[in-house]
Amino acid sequence: MPTAPNSARTATEHASADDLDLAAADWAAELRGDELANISYRGVLLLRAIRVVVRDQDWRTIPPHRVQLSIADAGDESDHQRLAVQLEVRHRDRDVDYSWAGQITFGPDDLTVTMDGTANSTFLRNRIGIVVLHPLDDAGRLVGVTSPDGEYTEHDLPFDISPHQPLRNIRTLEWSTSGLAGRLELSGDVFETEDQRNWTDASFKTYSTPLSEPFPVRITAGQRIRQSARLTVEATTGRSDTRDVVTQIQQITVGAPRGHFPAVNFACTTDNSDPATRRDHAVDDGETPTANALLVEFDLRSSKWRKRLEWALAESAQWGAPLDVRLVTDQPRHIPTAVTDLIGAPVRRLGVFDATTHVTEQPLWDQLVYESSRLPGVSLVGGSRAHFAELNRCLTRLPADLPELTFSITPHMHAGEREHIVDSISGQRIVARNAVRLAGNRPVHIGPITLKPRFNAVATTQGEPVVPDGTESFDDRTDARQGTPFAAAWMLASAAALAIDGVASLTYFETTGPRGLRPNSDGRRYPVHRLAGWLTALPGSTKLDVAGDVPQGIHIIAASSGSQVVVLLSNLGRENHTLELVLPGHVVDAVRLAAGGGQESLVLTPGEAGGSQVSLQIRPDDVVRLTGRRS
Repeated sequence: MPTAPNSARTATEHASADDLDLAAADWAAELRGDELANISYRGVLLLRAIRVVVRDQDWRTIPPHRVQLSIADAGDESDHQRLAVQLEVRHRDRDVDYSWAGQITFGPDDLTVTMDGTANSTFLRNRIGIVVLHPLDDAGRLVGVTSPDGEYTEHDLPFDISPHQPLRNIRTLEWSTSGLAGRLELSGDVFETEDQRNWTDASFKTYSTPLSEPFPVRITAGQRIRQSARLTVEATTGRSDTRDVVTQIQQITVGAPRGHFPAVNFACTTDNSDPATRRDHAVDDGETPTANALLVEFDLRSSKWRKRLEWALAESAQWGAPLDVRLVTDQPRHIPTAVTDLIGAPVRRLGVFDATTHVTEQPLWDQLVYESSRLPGVSLVGGSRAHFAELNRCLTRLPADLPELTFSITPHMHAGEREHIVDSISGQRIVARNAVRLAGNRPVHIGPITLKPRFNAVATTQGEPVVPDGTESFDDRTDARQGTPFAAAWMLASAAALAIDGVASLTYFETTGPRGLRPNSDGRRYPVHRLAGWLTALPGSTKLDVAGDVPQGIHIIAASSGSQVVVLLSNLGRENHTLELVLPGHVVDAVRLAAGGGQESLVLTPGEAGGSQVSLQIRPDDVVRLTGRRS
């Protein structure tokens, strides 16, 4: 790959063979496979990303495979103000086969991305084309919109998460930030902007083919689609200087109390193995996770739900935890029979959701409320079993008397690359705050929280199971990273983001199986298993404030109970960090999660303030626990 580290034009390797740092004149960006990410001009971030997406009839994103890449000067050899990147990409999955050729051209004050694509097969699609991701910091920013017919209007991007598209009918967007004026011109289709924070994405997204148009659409082999996005920029208040990124911090202080940590729960396994094979054969080292409840979903349209209930009851007995039952149906008449079968079962919480809309519809709720008198002591919950988007968009038609609200989270709605999964953490904090705002004084229960979706909430194909039954139903529902340290680091970061006042419980992953805390039938444990033990020891503890310049990618949970202080840290970044921590007490123990699900002792360097101040080195995907005691 070409490199020119001493010129204004560079293309250097970044993170992996598929990732490159690009720079030309005042531009800088990262090429991640087919995605142009973190697009900045004179050090100011203008766009999170530009990429091409292919989404099938069920809104599945067909993964891209970059098959060719070339990088060259776009001008003469003496012109280091221009750079041209050419790439060829292919998307293949099931009946979808689509290829496109793209070009990324950097000029002195403009950046152009083009795609010229051709279908290699005939298939149904919901979207094909360029998408542009805008930074979270654009919330509240004034944006000018020019429509395809030339009409100009101005809009503020919303602070609160918008349930529907805040910008529509777009040909160009104009905005100003940090002394720069940006203009994005789009061609090849009509574009609109949605608030991707609804799905915990850390962005607003401008995309082609408005949702008001019919979908899916049949694409025939040989059909061609061409689109482009051109970003131009000019300084409005003089030159903006690049700001250095600080990776070595001076000090982080743990101290002031900030409310209480919510309950941490898990979902019953969905791998349908016999409960007898799911016993934990590993030696209990005192840090086996507990649970306030185990969440289980029953599709009352299927005769198999009673077998699932039987196995859920077995797990409930093994864990010593009651069930958080979520009924899924399309008919209120199914509910009385289900409630009859639940009489005498250890049920803590009960909710009902429509099998098509995935929210609590009024007729279903009325029937559940009526029948619930036969289950004394059971709390009722409603909202959405899908994303926050469904809760946000359907809020006005939800029953007004829902006593508790719920929704689930997966970072995989739009993309599955590591960077997007990591970026979802900031989106999760925003979603949690908005959910608490919508709930008023009602408790909020978030979960299940999973890496990949449990089901496809927006599928157009009929017959796809909403509560998948059996291992064969999970071809695209299991993330291969579930058993890795990354999953544990992400889980800790997620809990840190979601554990705010008003959130009563968080439900993560499943108890066992490929989407669980550990595999089915042996003594192995995933790293998330031990972290789950650490987290389930925290509910009821007082959360402690974390103050200081925390590096990007570092996530911290601090809590105290009596004289004990616990600090949990994870590093989702790509760099090692040295942290100077000041704790309200002396550190008595420090451990790091090991790849096999165990733990290893960690050596800390005492700081100037003695045992309450320590220096800690934390590597990418590390999860660390510090235990201290107040003097």
